[in-house]
Amino acid sequence: MFVLEGNRLKLDRPFTHKGLQYPKEWLRNSTPEQKAELGILEIPDNTPQDEWDQDMERIRAGLIKQLKNEAKSILSDTDWMVIRQLETGTEMPPEVSVFRQFVREICSQHVERLINSADPKATRRGLRGLPKSVGDVSITVSETNSHDSHRGQAGSTTSQFEQYPPLPVWSF
Repeated sequence: MFVLEGNRLKLDRPFTHKGLQYPKEWLRNSTPEQKAELGILEIPDNTPQDEWDQDMERIRAGLIKQLKNEAKSILSDTDWMVIRQLETGTEMPPEVSVFRQFVREICSQHVERLINSADPKATRRGLRGLPKSVGDVSITVSETNSHDSHRGQAGSTTSQFEQYPPLPVWSF
């Protein structure tokens, strides 16, 4: 049995992938390398649905753990600023605070997509990488104080994320 993005492919049946129609004999005549290039997995036909589901859950859990570890690693570079703020009251730059929140939000969105995906590996390959530093994200931060209340509420800080530049897609 062959599987592509969580869907089972049957021998001698045509299939469509990314808008391309593959003929019914493609699975029989293609090399393992060609199948792997498309992301087609070969699963023994005697694999019960339970085992298939369990394998997908193990894969999903591993990918989520990998994603969360990457976010944790990225955030660890600025953890000292959080500790300094707590210990001494020295404010961290607003763009760092906003960046940290952005990394957490993107990670949460990616985890949600992986949880709801029929094929977590294919979903993971399609997710953009997390931004690695404050410089990877274009952040507009405006601060207001009591003398500048026409820009916003007195003493408030607002931020807006702009589209961050393309980052490498994850690979396995």
